[in-house]
Formats: sequence, structure tokens, C-alpha cells
Amino acid sequence: MASPPPRIVDSENVSGLINTIMSRHQLRSTEIKKERRAFVVPGRGEFCCNFCPNSWESFYSWIQVDLMDQRIVYRWKMKCKVCCVNPRHIGVEPTFDLEETEKLIEKAIYQ
Repeated sequence: MASPPPRIVDSENVSGLINTIMSRHQLRSTEIKKERRAFVVPGRGEFCCNFCPNSWESFYSWIQVDLMDQRIVYRWKMKCKVCCVNPRHIGVEPTFDLEETEKLIEKAIYQ
């Protein structure tokens, strides 16, 4: 049985990946202008509820990528459709596999 693809959970883990992709395009973070540093990009994310066993995928998973600081600044949360009436439910952040994270960073570079 094959192992699942690697997950990127913490925004701190993507700095090396962003640096690698930017170097492929011959870009450096010092060359990016302040007004062009952060971009919001959509992609396919996976969600797993904290209160029930429900999990789902969505192509409406949005993140904000900061190319200057080389990190994911923000991940938009989604609520679970099964237990969203729970008052403690504040939403679930998406996780992305490595290939999808690379696609998101590419989108941010080309915007």
C-alpha cells in the first residue's frame, strides 16, 4: 500500500519551497516590490473536522502567499456541514499536498 502524499501543515515549512520555485523563475525575494509581495490564490485543499469524523475536499480553498517573507500568511477556514451548528466550531484550515502547494506558489508568482 502506498503512503499518502506529504502534507504541509505549518506556514513556516514553505519558505524553502517558495525559494526553490522562485529560483526556477530567476527571482529573488529582494527583487519583489512591497506592493507586489502578497497574493491571494485559490486551490484544492483538504479539510478534516476537529469535532466529528467528517472530512472533505474543496477547490475553493484560498491562501495568501507572501513572496517577500516566503511564507503562507493566511488560510481561509471552512465550517463542517455536519456539525457547523456547534457554537465552538470556528472553522477548519485547509491542508495541501506538495504538488498543490507548488501550483499555488506558481499562481502567486505569475499574478
